[in-house]
Amino acid sequence: MDEDSGMKEQAQRFAEQQKDSGAEKIGGVAKAIHGVAQGLETEMPQAAAYVHDAAGRLQQAAAKLHENTIEELLRGAGRFAREKPV
Repeated sequence: MDEDSGMKEQAQRFAEQQKDSGAEKIGGVAKAIHGVAQGLETEMPQAAAYVHDAAGRLQQAAAKLHENTIEELLRGAGRFAREKPV
């Protein structure tokens, strides 16, 4: 293995670690938001439902980050940009 491929592999591992760390943080925020929503359920049930929905979407985003590699996420972002240009 030459030095360039070793550095590339090391950078990919670092990026994956950072991606997973970010996913964990997003998951933690989602959990906290669900907790806030539970506190709203008796006083404002409709608002609580919206807050639970937002937390669920964050959980989905965290799961997508965990499930996909950096390369898959970049391909998906590129595809999205081509299909939905500004």
